[in-house]
Amino acid sequence: MKQKALLILVLMLIYSALLAVDPWDEPEILTGSMTVMAKVTIDGLPASANDVLAAFVTVNGEEELRGKQNIAVVGDIAGCLILIYTDADAEEINFKVWDDGAQEIVPAYPTIYSEVNGMIGSWPDDLFLIYAGNNLQTVADPLFDPPAGTYHMEQDIMINCSTAGAQIYYTLNGSDPT
Repeated sequence: MKQKALLILVLMLIYSALLAVDPWDEPEILTGSMTVMAKVTIDGLPASANDVLAAFVTVNGEEELRGKQNIAVVGDIAGCLILIYTDADAEEINFKVWDDGAQEIVPAYPTIYSEVNGMIGSWPDDLFLIYAGNNLQTVADPLFDPPAGTYHMEQDIMINCSTAGAQIYYTLNGSDPT
C-alpha cells in the first residue's frame, strides 16, 4: 500500500510539474543537499495541487532560492518531497508557498536548519508539517500552576493559555506531544 501511494505521489508530482507556474526561477544548485518530506497547509486547510513549496536561505542579506517543489494531493494529504541545496550545516531555511488559486506568495512556518545529506519527515506517518498563511495567530505563552520548580512530592499541574481557541500539546517523556 505504501509503495502504491508513493508511486501515485511521484506521478502527481510529475503531472503537477508540467502544469504549475510559480513566480520563482530555478533554485541555486550546490553540491550538497537535504530532503524534506512535507505536509503543507495554507490558512489551516490542505494546500492544493499546483501550489508550490519553496525553500530560501539568506546569504549576505539576500534571499537565495535553494529548492522548490510542486505540491501533490494524495488522499487527503497535500505535500511534497522537496530537495533543498546546501553545502553547510546550520543554515537557516525559510519556506514560502505559492498559492496558485489565489495567485500569491504566502509566508510559511516553521524554519529549519540545514543538514547536508539530512532527511526530515517520511511518508506517510511522519511528514514535516509546514503551515503557510497570512492569517497566522500569535499564541501567548502557556502558564503553569504550580510554577516551574523542584518538588519533593507528586504535583498536579494545570497548563493554561490566554489565547482563545489555543490547543496545548505536552509530553512527559520527550516523545511527540499529545
